[in-house]
Amino acid sequence: MKREKQSNEPVQSKGATDVCPICDLGPCYASGLYFGGCPDCHMTDGYLNCGNAHWFICKRHKTKWLAGENLFSSAMDETEDQQRAEQQRLGFEHFLEVEPHIAAPEGIDYKCDCARCSNMSPSR
Repeated sequence: MKREKQSNEPVQSKGATDVCPICDLGPCYASGLYFGGCPDCHMTDGYLNCGNAHWFICKRHKTKWLAGENLFSSAMDETEDQQRAEQQRLGFEHFLEVEPHIAAPEGIDYKCDCARCSNMSPSR
């Protein structure tokens, strides 16, 4: 299964100088993540294909967010049985669907709608 991996090092967009209180008082880990990160830690463990839908996940916080459908060709390389086996291995059905944390590039006026930025706790 092809997945985009996120290392434990922050991914910084060019010129990112903002300090993120979640990401150890440094630049936000999510600053280079087009599809956002977990609202709890601002990171991702890549994505899973569910049919033609692509779900990004955080294994640590058991969160998931929908990126969209028919975006990545990797879904065509997997059978439904392969996709289902990976979902069962991870316990995907127990992951909480959330709004991802989105770190806007410098100079873009954007307010993130994730639970943490909205000062709300996700209900489990």
